[in-house]
Amino acid sequence: MPFLNVADLPETSFTTNKTQHTFASPRHHDQSLISAKLFARTVGEQCQDANRQRIASLIGVVRPEEIDALVHRAADLKARYLSAVLDSGKARGTPRPGQHDELGHLRNALAEAEQGLETVRNSILRGELFVDGVDDGFP
Repeated sequence: MPFLNVADLPETSFTTNKTQHTFASPRHHDQSLISAKLFARTVGEQCQDANRQRIASLIGVVRPEEIDALVHRAADLKARYLSAVLDSGKARGTPRPGQHDELGHLRNALAEAEQGLETVRNSILRGELFVDGVDDGFP
């Protein structure tokens, strides 16, 4: 909902207050001001609408196979990371050059894949990302 339409909400009047508030003077409740809670809710709704529009225009409808590939990629990275961690425990003496770099790279790649998967999942639940064959549940 754009801010220009907030005035149409029954519990608000979006007129401006003619008095100037200063930091030294106490703020008095002014009926002509929109409440912070309503304004924050409106901002949240506007963000959701903007996200839906931008994601839909950039990505369109996602095929389930794309989500499946992401799930398998995250699982592969986790397996590779765990394998590398366990292998590092078997080594004797000083770690070989680059071994810690490899572990760090795998750990970061796994974290990114898991975070990406969680973001995709949440975007589907919020109706921002549409998956072919999945009812989004939004009007």
